[in-house]
Amino acid sequence: MGSTSTAKFRKGQTCPSADLLVRYGQASVPLDTCREVSAHLSNCDFCGAEWQLLVKHPPAAMKLEDSPAKIPPHLYRLAIEMLMKTIRTGKASAARDFERSKLTLTDA
Repeated sequence: MGSTSTAKFRKGQTCPSADLLVRYGQASVPLDTCREVSAHLSNCDFCGAEWQLLVKHPPAAMKLEDSPAKIPPHLYRLAIEMLMKTIRTGKASAARDFERSKLTLTDA
């Protein structure tokens, strides 16, 4: 059972989500939202601790950039070579689809 000193140390219904805290830490929220989160963090020990943890260790899904990563040139050449081999075996449409789509590492 929890002690009375830790009973209030929990996320409440009015607390910002973890995603919002991460975006706040990255300065990617509107100014009014930034003010609200800042005011909340000054009054909520739980969210303050959660925010510090999320800044140092953001969840993997939240680490992705807005723009997808480009395929490194050596991997792109390898993919083209593999597709060219596919073309020689009679599967040309897969190579054309690949060339049109310009896949990135985040598409995998």
